[in-house]
Amino acid sequence: MSNDDFKFEIPWWLKGLVKAAGVLRSAGLRDRIVIAKHYVTLQTLFPLHLEAVHAMRRLASDALHGPGANDAHFAAEAMHVCTALNKTMGAALDLGTNELHCSIKVFLPPDRIGTLARSEPMDDRPLEMGPENARPLTDGTVWCALMGQNDGRTHWRRYQAFACNDLPDAHRKGKLRCGRPDWQDYYQSVLVYPLLYRSDGTQKGTVFGFLGFDSPRAGAFLGAPNIFDHMENDGWGKYHERLNRCSVFHLGAILADSLSVFMRPYYQRPDGAQVVQAIADSMGEIPRLAHEQQPGSN
Repeated sequence: MSNDDFKFEIPWWLKGLVKAAGVLRSAGLRDRIVIAKHYVTLQTLFPLHLEAVHAMRRLASDALHGPGANDAHFAAEAMHVCTALNKTMGAALDLGTNELHCSIKVFLPPDRIGTLARSEPMDDRPLEMGPENARPLTDGTVWCALMGQNDGRTHWRRYQAFACNDLPDAHRKGKLRCGRPDWQDYYQSVLVYPLLYRSDGTQKGTVFGFLGFDSPRAGAFLGAPNIFDHMENDGWGKYHERLNRCSVFHLGAILADSLSVFMRPYYQRPDGAQVVQAIADSMGEIPRLAHEQQPGSN
């Protein structure tokens, strides 16, 4: 990767600050610039480290034993992970806990997708957990775009992330399919990543789920390109080029890649298939069990 890959267009309103930083640097005040950078990056690094990484590490410890007798603890940790990832992304986007939500989805046989955990607070969203609430992969444009599948309208090329800041507009234009009938009541912007691991000795990733961020606000993911604007001709390349110049995309990708690694023990054990099925069987109990573990819950 060349240095040109890291050249970004600077918004007009930011050019003055960049010039001021250049003046300070030439005046021998580099330390002031570094301190300012530290302050800005700390707003994201603090929750990334102390919230997200620590929560995922605890979940990985539980994975060594698998769900079963420890369902309640696993359920709470899965919810804590979602909440921690949500705080991290919210800090970067300057969004409150009611303006952004996070969920972890996993594949359930045969080719269905179910919700493993959601972030808190859940606001007025229905739980919709467990195998009985799982939906077919082809019911959702988001999943089809990330898996390179046909959603009934478009045969998607496989995308690395699904970003859209105006879902209702895409739906009105017939570009978006969603199996959930009331989705517009809860989110208008989304940023979703595949959760995957690479098999030993190969470069092909095995997708076992998805990490999703969604917001009831349109335009929540500032700087992220709209996937529906990059569907024709060479749009795939341009879309990923724009993603690579978006800090929000990289933050979410770090979270998704890290979560994939921390969750891999569930799929790596000799009894991996049974462990995954045990997760699926306990999914309906996770919200209740996790809630019972919260201090002061009724």
